[in-house]
Amino acid sequence: MKLTIQCQLCEKEWREKQVIPLENVPDLLQRIAPGEVVPFGECPDPKCGGLCHQEHTSRLQVEELLRFLRRLAVDREIEARALRTYVDLLEKASESDHCEGELG
Repeated sequence: MKLTIQCQLCEKEWREKQVIPLENVPDLLQRIAPGEVVPFGECPDPKCGGLCHQEHTSRLQVEELLRFLRRLAVDREIEARALRTYVDLLEKASESDHCEGELG
């Protein structure tokens, strides 16, 4: 039995394999509200881009969303560490430039 997914925006129906998976949906966290049903993915119609849902959210989908959120959290932490390192380097460079200017 093939699962049919419906877009909440254009209301077209799609097969599971046609829908863009959650991990490839841009700005997913800004597009779903707290308490909202977790979408299955994004509408593959380039003119639409709405979120697609199946009738009932499965445990598999919830686990997929959790994996996505964990990967996102790891990516954000890596970005934050890189930014902190960059800021530290800039501060050190600024301090050494300032000291050299006073001595010269």
